[in-house]
Amino acid sequence: MKLLRFRYLQAFVICLLLTVLSGCAVHIVTPGRTVPSLPSEGDALVRIGPEYFPEFSDDYSLNSLKEAINQSIKYLNKLKDSNTVRYGKDVYTVRELKESLSFFLKLINETNGDFNALNRQIKDYFAIYTAAGSDGRGSVFFTGYYMPKLKGSRVKTDRFSNPLYSVPPDRITAELGSFKEHLKGDIIVGRIIGTKLLPYYTNAEIMGGVLGGRGLELFWVDDRVDLFFLQVQGSGVIELANGSSVNVGYDGSNGHTYKSIGKLLADEGKIPLKNVTAQSIKKYLKEHPEETDRIISYNPSYVFFRETKDAAVGAAGMPLVAGRNLAVDKSVFPLGSLVFVSSSRADFSSDGEVKTVVPMTRFALCMDTGGAIKGPGRADFFWGSGKEAESQAGVMKQHGRMFFIVKKKF
Repeated sequence: MKLLRFRYLQAFVICLLLTVLSGCAVHIVTPGRTVPSLPSEGDALVRIGPEYFPEFSDDYSLNSLKEAINQSIKYLNKLKDSNTVRYGKDVYTVRELKESLSFFLKLINETNGDFNALNRQIKDYFAIYTAAGSDGRGSVFFTGYYMPKLKGSRVKTDRFSNPLYSVPPDRITAELGSFKEHLKGDIIVGRIIGTKLLPYYTNAEIMGGVLGGRGLELFWVDDRVDLFFLQVQGSGVIELANGSSVNVGYDGSNGHTYKSIGKLLADEGKIPLKNVTAQSIKKYLKEHPEETDRIISYNPSYVFFRETKDAAVGAAGMPLVAGRNLAVDKSVFPLGSLVFVSSSRADFSSDGEVKTVVPMTRFALCMDTGGAIKGPGRADFFWGSGKEAESQAGVMKQHGRMFFIVKKKF
């Protein structure tokens, strides 16, 4: 399975806060119940009648929505029209999904911000499915990610001494489903020594230089902590001394399971559990450089990179649109899907502190995946790049709802 990002801080959050469901059956909501109780095996999607539709509105630039829809259509154009995807028990072809997106784009252009008119059109023409969520009643937990910028060099110097590695040629992957049907979808990563397949080198071993001298260094950066957060986000920008910039993106991992350094810091009493965020972890590491290697090497997982043409590319292979794309579990929710998100986001004061939390309602497209984004109760929101994106992504730990929108055919 192709995953372009591993956002590991979310792995810590998911372990603490969520019980993940799986499955794909669909039920039509009956009057008197917003979301029905679901069978014990769990359902991913629930089709709802018009009386249960949310009030569709959008708090962001409609031009960015149009761009995101067009990117989704381009992704679907790469697939066979006859391919099918499931929204619960309901089956749609790729051609039908493209027609649905094109029709919705037409309505966005025609209504031009008149959401009363758009709501009427959605009720007339679209089927709506709600994510069952982690609780079986629609609760989805949203985290955020962004694209960091780092100072770097193509050659090692006294200042730039922390390497970004490309995928080593001795790293191999094995699809276990090729050997055992019940292991379909499970992948292991390792290296061959003699006649044995062994786990690949750990983060600590790689940090210790085991890959050095093999010509695998893409870039060298000046800050170990920033490099860690680049690995967390999975893609970023390397700003070179000559003023040019190069995009880098996730190209694989060493296959080890992530161990949360946020949980480590909380367990050690370094940061109160309730205060663990990307910002608080970064602050602690930069204020305690003598502990940085120990803390970061606690996590055995390591991410390899490649240069990319586009600034941020999702699992669908298309450029991500800031504020409009979600990472989801693609085994549960089809990539390319149009969704309506009802949640909340931080509102910051002029000094960068969270002032309050405000509602967030907007349309988005599912165009990415993530190592910690599993089941119908998880989604990761792409905020883009820059300080504001970093701030929003770092503090986003919000519950909300996801409504999937497809043009009706029955």
